[in-house]
Amino acid sequence: MVVCVRSVLRAVLVVAALLAGLMFPGSALGFGPLSGVGVFGEGAAGQIDGPRGIAVAADGSSYVVDSGSFRVDVFSPDGAFVRAFGKSVNPGGGDICTAATGCQQGLDEESAGAMDDPHGVAIGPEGNIFVADRTNNRIDVFSPDGAFVRAFGKGVNPGGGDVCTAVCQGGDGLAVAGDMSGPRGIAADSSGAIYVADYGNERIDVFSVGGAFIRAFGKGVNTGPGDPDVCTTGCKAGVAGGAAGEMRLHLDVAVAPGDQVVVANSANNRIDVFSSAGSFIRGFGKGVNPGGGNVCTTATGCQEVPNGAGAGTLSNPSGVRVDAAGNVYIAESPNDRVSEFTIDGTFVRAFGAGVIDGAGAFQICTLMTGCQQGLETTIAGATPDPSGLAFDCRGALYVAEESGGFSRVERFGEPGTALPPCTSPVSIAALAATPSNKFKFGKLKLNRKKGTATLFVQVPGPGKLVLKGKGIHRVSRNSKKADKVKLPIKLVGKAKRKLLKTGKAKARAKVTFTPTGGMPNTQSKSLILKKRLG
Repeated sequence: MVVCVRSVLRAVLVVAALLAGLMFPGSALGFGPLSGVGVFGEGAAGQIDGPRGIAVAADGSSYVVDSGSFRVDVFSPDGAFVRAFGKSVNPGGGDICTAATGCQQGLDEESAGAMDDPHGVAIGPEGNIFVADRTNNRIDVFSPDGAFVRAFGKGVNPGGGDVCTAVCQGGDGLAVAGDMSGPRGIAADSSGAIYVADYGNERIDVFSVGGAFIRAFGKGVNTGPGDPDVCTTGCKAGVAGGAAGEMRLHLDVAVAPGDQVVVANSANNRIDVFSSAGSFIRGFGKGVNPGGGNVCTTATGCQEVPNGAGAGTLSNPSGVRVDAAGNVYIAESPNDRVSEFTIDGTFVRAFGAGVIDGAGAFQICTLMTGCQQGLETTIAGATPDPSGLAFDCRGALYVAEESGGFSRVERFGEPGTALPPCTSPVSIAALAATPSNKFKFGKLKLNRKKGTATLFVQVPGPGKLVLKGKGIHRVSRNSKKADKVKLPIKLVGKAKRKLLKTGKAKARAKVTFTPTGGMPNTQSKSLILKKRLG
C-alpha cells in the first residue's frame, strides 16, 4: 500500500512540475514541488496528525512536530519514516518507536519527555532537537535519536529551578524573566542562542542551549532602567499592539543573516525584523506604513493592517524561515500559500494551488500576474493551511501542510535539486556563502526618436546579465559590483516592423542574472516601445 501511494504521489508531482514548467519557463520560475513525506493518520508509524514546526538536520533528516500525536516524527532525506519520539509512543513500552516496533500517540502530560500541544522545532549547533512545548510553557530538548535530555522554563523543576532532567512539570506561564506563556515558534543561531516566540507575553525570549535565560525583547518588556524594550532580570509582558516594535499573537521566529531576527507578527499581518540584541529595525507587509508604503520603521511608525490575498499582502502569517541569501519565506495559513520577500521588505512571489487564477494546479504569482488566495486542496504543490517551514542544505524548502483529514510535508525547489546530505563541494557553509541572484527591474527609459529604450536593472553584486526575448535584440552586460545596469532594448523582426508602421509595439523581455560563483535567476518583464512617425 505504501509503495502504491508513493507511486501515485510521484506521478502527481511529475504532472504538477510539467504544468509549472509550462507556465513559468526559465531557471528561477522552474521552482515547484519536488517530493513529499508523511501521510495523515492518528499515531501509526509514518503517520502525521497536525504537523506544526519542521527542522532539517545536516544529514537531511527532517524532524516534524506531530502536534496531534504529541510527538516528533523523523524522516530520512528520501521521505522514509525513521522513528518518532515522545512519552510512551512505543506500544511495547518506551519513548522512541520505529516501523518495526509500531507507533502510537504520545502522552500529553507534564512529565519529563512528554509534550502537550508542541509547536515549533529547531536544531541547536550541537545537533540536539529543541521543541516549543506550548501547553507546558517550556522548551523540551532531545538528542538527535530522540532521547530526552532536559527541559527549561520558569519553574519546570519540581525541586526548584528552571531546568529539569529526570522529573519535570509545566512552567509557570507568567511574564517574569525566563518564563514563557504558550511558546510557539523557535529558532537557533550558530552561536547557540535559542529564540522563542513567547506568544502569550508578546515578546521574544532568548536562552542559551543549556536553558539559561539571557534576555527578552518586545515593546515595553523592561520593568527597570535601561532600554524599555529589552529586559534581562526585570521583565513583563510586552505591549500588544500594531505600533513599531509591538507584537500581537506572533506565531514564529527565525534567524537571518546579518545578525537579524525575523518575527511572524500574525495578528498585525506583517513581518517584523529585529537585531539579535532586540532593536526594532523594520516591519513589512501591505500598507504597514501609516504614511504610505509597505515598509515601516520606528521613524515612520507602523500600524496593524487588515489581512488580504493580493500580491504582497499577508494574512495571519503562521510560519517564517530565511534562506541563505536572506530571502524571507512566510507561511500564510488563511491564504493557503507561501509568500517570499527580500529581507528589506520587497515582495518577490507567492506560490500554492491556484494563486493566480484559481485553477487546480501549482502556480507562482508575482506583482505582474497578481495574486489571490490559494486553494485548500491536496494536489501536489498545494499548500493548504501551511505552518512550519524549513530549508535543507541543498536550499530546498519544506512546508508542513494540513487540511481536513490530510497532513503532509512537501519539499519545493528547482527541478533536479538533489537530496541531502551535502558533500564536497556543496556544503552548508558553501551554500550560506552562495552569492545572491536576486535582482530588481527599474525604470524603462524610452527613446521615441529612434524607437528604442533602456531598461535599468539593479543587481546585488558582480555577475553577468543577458537580455533576450521574442522580437528583442539579444544583449549581455557584465557588472563588477552591486550596481544599476543599463540594458539597451532594440526590436527586431515583426515587432520592429509593427513599431515602424504604427509607432507602438509590445514585447516581453527575459533577463537572466548569473552572479559570479552563483546560480542564474531569470525574470520576465512586459515592455511597450514607442516611436514618432513622420
